[in-house]
Amino acid sequence: MRLGFLVAASIAAYAVKQINVKSPRPDESLKNDEESFEKSGNEGEDKEHVTYSDNGLNEAEEEEEKEEVKLINSIINPALSSTSDFEDELLPEFESLLSGEIDFPLPSDKYEAAANIKAEKDMVYESEMANNASELERLRNLVKELEEREVKLEGELLEYYGLKEQESSIAELQKQLKIKTVEIDMLNITINSLQAERKKLQEEVSQGVVARKELETARKKIKELQRQIQLEANQTKGQLLLLKQQVSGLQAKEEQALKKDSEVDKKLKAVKELEVEVMELKRKNKELQHEKRELIVKLDAAEANVKTLSNMTETEMVAKVREEVNELRHTNADLVKQVEGLQMNRFSEVEELVYLRWVNACLRFELRNYQTPSGKISARDLSKSLSPRSQEKAKQLMLEYAGSERGEGTQIWKATSMLLLSIVRILIILLLIVPQADSAVSVKA
Repeated sequence: MRLGFLVAASIAAYAVKQINVKSPRPDESLKNDEESFEKSGNEGEDKEHVTYSDNGLNEAEEEEEKEEVKLINSIINPALSSTSDFEDELLPEFESLLSGEIDFPLPSDKYEAAANIKAEKDMVYESEMANNASELERLRNLVKELEEREVKLEGELLEYYGLKEQESSIAELQKQLKIKTVEIDMLNITINSLQAERKKLQEEVSQGVVARKELETARKKIKELQRQIQLEANQTKGQLLLLKQQVSGLQAKEEQALKKDSEVDKKLKAVKELEVEVMELKRKNKELQHEKRELIVKLDAAEANVKTLSNMTETEMVAKVREEVNELRHTNADLVKQVEGLQMNRFSEVEELVYLRWVNACLRFELRNYQTPSGKISARDLSKSLSPRSQEKAKQLMLEYAGSERGEGTQIWKATSMLLLSIVRILIILLLIVPQADSAVSVKA
């Protein structure tokens, strides 16, 4: 059964192939129609492109042309799709023929079917051509509309350029108007100033009239005063003569008094000299009394030593002298150490005093008109501790403040120079005191 079915299917396929070869191929005719339609469409497109290039449309119009070409292609594509539909219609018939569902058709039926198909295709082609003609008319109308639009746009461009020129002229007129307004303002200002000067001149004229009247009255008063002065001058001449006589008498008295005063001064000077001599004598008397007391004390001590020495032997005397010498040496060494300690204390006190005065000057400056920035050392921080570093920082602060304000800086430098001079003087005094103390210690020894 299977072999029989396969043989029947192969025979049917061969027969269908022979029929298709003998009959005129509708596909080829369809293809030719499509090619002719595409050529006509391409020619139309070429014509349209030529017209567009002749008219010189811009980019927006080119985009519209592309959209129109797409529309034409969409019209052409249904014709191409009709061939594929025809093939889709034949394939199920062929499959049904192979499967045995459809009976083998007679040649007359095939010719009728082919004629019907051709008639249908002709109808489709005619309808497509009609559609293409209507589309071409629509495109021509579009081209006309675009040309009209181009003309309108050119007119608008010309209007736009005219408006631009008008705007430039308007801008120039506005500039001229601004200049004129500025000139008008200046003229108004000058007019106001001239009016003010006019008012001032009118006031000065009125004041001049008043001043003239005052001058006339003043001249009259001056004349009257001159008369009075002449009368008073005549009266005062006699009084002056009397006064001169009185002055000459007083001068003679003054000369006598000056002579007496000089004598009195001499006497006072002599008295003062005598008082000074008396004071010196009193001082010498007191010094002599002190020396007398010291000598009495020394005599008493010598007598006591003589008594003790008379009672003591030579060995005891030598031992005692040695003990006294050792004691004096120890006291001398202690005194030297004390003097050195006092010197060191004095130097440290002087340094501390200088440092404190520097800090005081810096604090005054800060309290007046200075605010220390964050992260920077101020004189308040330096006043808490005394060290070589803090002294250097205090000097730096002094220099900074001196650079910031010259006036205050000069005052600070004057203060520091005065301090240095005082330090030098103190050191000189200490150097003078030390040898005196050493000599006193040696005398005691």
